Amino acid sequence: MAEFPENTRGRILAEELESALARADLTELAGHLGGVLEGTRRMTRIISSLKKSVERPRLMHYALGHDVLRLEDDAPRED
Repeated sequence: MAEFPENTRGRILAEELESALARADLTELAGHLGGVLEGTRRMTRIISSLKKSVERPRLMHYALGHDVLRLEDDAPRED
């Protein structure tokens, strides 16, 4: 807040953020942010896999007789 003069929009937003963080359960917030980060990493891997499939398609035979691109995330699952 020290970066913003009194009664400016930035100062008001900083005060609102400080108030919200003081009331929030930071452990829960950290968990949510971790989920967002993991989702972002997974999407990055999926996009990379899609780019590889464009350059070097790998077709799989689907149950209904249609060929489909294999777009699974190549990273091992930890579930």
